[in-house]
Amino acid sequence: MNDNILIEIICPAVSRKWDFRIPQNVILADIKSQIISDIRIYEGMELLFSNIDDTILIRDDGVILNCRFTASEAGVKSGDTLLII
Repeated sequence: MNDNILIEIICPAVSRKWDFRIPQNVILADIKSQIISDIRIYEGMELLFSNIDDTILIRDDGVILNCRFTASEAGVKSGDTLLII
């Protein structure tokens, strides 16, 4: 069984969006760190999100996600759009 889900990440800091395949059962803090690392590489901006702890993920319905939960526990589903700020 595939435990990955496909989400869209919107990053207003660079006015871009990407699709990410993320594991459902990994805590969002780890997923957020990997997404930030990938965005830094894609954009060639090492200082983007310089303080990862201050960076938040927000669902498209405005709910701020608790990064202590897994994606599944936080209710993130395949096809969801998340804002990273």
